[in-house]
Amino acid sequence: MYRPLSNLLRRCSLALLFMFAASAHAGLTTINFSGTVTGYWELKHPITDDFPVGTSVGVNLTYNDSFLGQPATTFFLGMSPAVSGTLNLGSNVYSLNSMSLTYFTYGATINDPSPNFGFHVAGSGPATNDGDPFSGLDLNFGPQGALGGPWLIGFGDPDWLVAHNSYLFIAGDTTWEQRVPAPGTLWLLGSALVALAARQRRR
Repeated sequence: MYRPLSNLLRRCSLALLFMFAASAHAGLTTINFSGTVTGYWELKHPITDDFPVGTSVGVNLTYNDSFLGQPATTFFLGMSPAVSGTLNLGSNVYSLNSMSLTYFTYGATINDPSPNFGFHVAGSGPATNDGDPFSGLDLNFGPQGALGGPWLIGFGDPDWLVAHNSYLFIAGDTTWEQRVPAPGTLWLLGSALVALAARQRRR
């Protein structure tokens, strides 16, 4: 009389454990960048007076990295993983709260992981002395993760890579920390169901 309940419990526990295993492949990655402004691209308004060469740059950015290793066919322009962080540019502090895919390439087949792709990371913060708003920074990726830290910071049009924006070239050192969220509740529930199923089976 206990066999139907035992079978149901065993199936539920296996499903939960499979969900746990799948979740272990995705997590959160934090990028820490420390560097300086090294140059400019300015066609509309000069920004050399706002951020002279040598201005300190610090970026702390955490994003959901579930897109890594996925087939290029799953990508689409504008794809937006969850992200949060801050940019410190001299004495200015900018909040980073959005991340959208701006380009990607295909591998040997369309089902291979994309070998190169990039995101525009945007947010809010102080405008330049000429009133140009912060338009974001860029991050470039390979199949295993970010290819270094950000190298470009923009001001002006939020559409990002447009000729009339002003850009800062930056260089520095980058470190990464990858964290896999531990779904403790899911694991404990699955373990409890396995134990209960085993107990019912012994009866």
